[in-house]
Amino acid sequence: SAQAGSVAKWASETFEHSVEFTGSTAQESARWVAEQFQNARGAGETTATNAKDWVMEDIERMGSWEYSSLSIGPAEQPERVTQRLNDYGSKRWECILVDSSSEQKTFYFKRPRRSYLKHIPAKELMRLVPLLGGGDEHQ
Repeated sequence: SAQAGSVAKWASETFEHSVEFTGSTAQESARWVAEQFQNARGAGETTATNAKDWVMEDIERMGSWEYSSLSIGPAEQPERVTQRLNDYGSKRWECILVDSSSEQKTFYFKRPRRSYLKHIPAKELMRLVPLLGGGDEHQ
């Protein structure tokens, strides 16, 4: 559609402007991605053995959610409940449902899955994939 075409054109122009403005090249971006892969690997956040697989794994996380739940018994002190809920909030969990159908309350939370690459324009990601290699675990 015309609207999709104009969005694609805008995204492309914005990316080109950002590359001109920052002086970033695909090679520099590939080095950045390799560093981020090593950071994620060191933190135990990925099972990928190379940067290319990690990029594909990270792309799959974009726009997806992770979920958690917390059950609170009736004897729990209100101050403690508030503290526990604030702890979830500080970790960016959003309460989406409270089930109080039983004696205990169960709080259900969601948050976006962490993605290192979600702010990189898709066009730049596509440029990076060939530069990342595939078999060398240090790339």
